Amino acid sequence: MKKASVLLIMMIAAFVVLTACGKGGNNTSNSTVTPSITSAVPDYYHECTGEIKLGEYKGIKVTQEKAVVTEADIDKEFEGLLEEQPNYEIDATRAGTEVKEGDALNIDYAGKIAGVAFDGGTAKDQFLVIGSNRFIAGFESSLIGKKVGDTVDINVTFPESYPQNQTLAGAAAVFTVKINYVGKKVNEVTDAYVERYFSSIAHTVADLREYARTELQKNAEANAERKAYNAVLETAMANAEYVSINQDDVDYFYNMTTATIRQYASLYGQSEETVYSSLYQNAYGTYSEFVQQAKDHALTSTKQYMLLQAIAKAENITVTDEEYKTAVEGYMAESSITDFTQFETTYGKDYLSYLALCDKTLKFLHESAVITKEE
Repeated sequence: MKKASVLLIMMIAAFVVLTACGKGGNNTSNSTVTPSITSAVPDYYHECTGEIKLGEYKGIKVTQEKAVVTEADIDKEFEGLLEEQPNYEIDATRAGTEVKEGDALNIDYAGKIAGVAFDGGTAKDQFLVIGSNRFIAGFESSLIGKKVGDTVDINVTFPESYPQNQTLAGAAAVFTVKINYVGKKVNEVTDAYVERYFSSIAHTVADLREYARTELQKNAEANAERKAYNAVLETAMANAEYVSINQDDVDYFYNMTTATIRQYASLYGQSEETVYSSLYQNAYGTYSEFVQQAKDHALTSTKQYMLLQAIAKAENITVTDEEYKTAVEGYMAESSITDFTQFETTYGKDYLSYLALCDKTLKFLHESAVITKEE
C-alpha cells in the first residue's frame, strides 16, 4: 500500500476544510490555543520554528487491527445505495391517473428551441420526483395534472443565468414528455435494480453483494493499515517533549484550514458562520464546534511537522532531485493542475521541497516501525 502522508495531502489541498480532523476525530492535545487570523490566504511555504526534544521514534511497536467485513456492513452499504438512488417499480394502479406533487415519474423527454433539438435536451427512461426541483423552473409543475401514459408538450424558459450551459441561458424551449409510469418505491435491492444501475459490475443481487464485499474488504484493510501508521506517528509525538510551540505556526495551520470560509465571507459580505453552514452543511457540528476542531487540528499539525523536521535533521534525511520530482507528481494527483511547471510555480519549489522532505521522513518513521497484524 502506498504510505501517502495525510499531512502533506492536506497541505497541497490548501483550501479544504479539516482534511485530517473531523467530528469525533482524534486529537493529540486539549489545548485552548486561540488562533489570531492574520490573512485571508496563508503563504504556502512555512517551517515550524518551535523547540522539540525527540523521544523514541524508531522501532515503535503497534498492532494493526484485523479488517473484518460483515453481512451487516453490506446491508448498510445497500441502504446507502437506496437512499442515493431509490428503487422504483411500476405502480400499475396509477395508469391513466393525474400526476401530482411527490410522484416519482418515469419519463422520456425531448427538448427543442425554435424547433431544433439541443445537446442534453433528450433522454429516455428517467426518474423525476415532482417537487424535487431537479429540472428548470416550470418543467415539473407543468406535468402536474397531466395523465400518466400520455405524451405532452410543455413550455419552459431557461434561467437568464444558466452556468450548466450558457448557450441555453434565457432561451424558451418546448419539451415533449412521455409520462411512462409512476414509480412505487421498493425498499430493497432487486435483480432488476442491479441490472438497471450497476450492470457494468454486476447483474444480480448476489453478484453485487460479492462486489460490495470485495470493495469493503479492501477499504477495511486500507483503513486498518492507515490507523496503524497513524498510531506510529502519534506514539512518536507522545514520546517527544515539546519545549516550546510558536503561536505563528499554529496560526498558519488554522488559517490554512479555514481559508475558504474567510474568502467566501469577504466575497459575499456574510459572516463566517453563515458561510460555514452554507458550504459544509454543518458537517463538523455547529460553527463553534468547527472552530474548536480547527484549533485542535492546527495545534496537532504544528506538532506533527515539528516532529518530522526534527527527525529529518537527526537522521540526515535529504531529498534527491528524482525523489522531489516523484513526490511533486504525487501531489499533483490531488490537484486540478496537471502541468508540472505550473504546479511548481503555483506552490513554490521551496514549499514543495519541504513537503517532500517531510513525506520522506514520515516514510522513514513508518518503515522503522514494528507493526504486528491481528490474526
